[in-house]
Amino acid sequence: MGYIVSIVCLKCGEVIGSCSFWGTHYHYKKADGELFEIYPKSGWCWNCGRLQLVQEGLTKTRLESKIAQCRQDIEKLHLEYADCIGVKAPDMNIDQDFALASCGITVKTADDMLRDKIRNYEWRRLSSKFSMEENEKLLDYIQDRTSLNQCLHCLNCVADEDLIRWDDTDGKRIVKNLRHPGCGGTMTCVDTDMHILFEERDAVIEPLWAGTV
Repeated sequence: MGYIVSIVCLKCGEVIGSCSFWGTHYHYKKADGELFEIYPKSGWCWNCGRLQLVQEGLTKTRLESKIAQCRQDIEKLHLEYADCIGVKAPDMNIDQDFALASCGITVKTADDMLRDKIRNYEWRRLSSKFSMEENEKLLDYIQDRTSLNQCLHCLNCVADEDLIRWDDTDGKRIVKNLRHPGCGGTMTCVDTDMHILFEERDAVIEPLWAGTV
C-alpha cells in the first residue's frame, strides 16, 4: 500500500501531477536479453501538460562524469571514516538499553556512537557503489550514442531544461527550477491522506536516441 502525493500550483490551484507509488519498475533491455532497471526523475512533459516520470537523457560524457564523482565520493568516505573502516561494531547491550528505555532514559555510549558511525559509513559507501555500478551499466548500454529525456507516460521527448529539481522551503517541498507553465505559480507537493493498493509490474522501454526523433 502507498500514499498519494499531489503536485499542485500554489497560484492557480491546478493539480499538475501526482506521485502515487505506481509500482512500475522500468528497464532497458541489452542485446543479450538482460534487463537492468532505470530510475526515473520528475520532469515537465509538454505533450502531457503536467509533471510526469521522466527518464533522464544520457551521454557518454555525462555518465563518465557521474562515475568519476562516485569514485571521488567513496575516496572521501575512506578519509572521513578512516577510524572505523574494518572495525567490528560493538555488540549491543540489549538488557541495559531496555532498562534505560523503560525508565525514559536515552543514553548514547561510546559504543552506540561507534555503531552509528559504522552503520552510516556502510550505508553511504554502498549507496555510492550502487550508483557507480548502475551508471557503468548505462555507459556500457549506450556506448557512443546519446539518448534524450523521455516521458514515461506518453514516451515523447522532454526538453533537457524541464527536468525537475526539488527544494524544501518552510516545510514545503517545492519545484526549484521551473514555474507552472502558462501560470507562473510555484509548484509544490501536497499529501492527500489517500492510500492505494497496487500491483508491481515491470516495463521494458526503448530509449529515444538523438538523431532518430
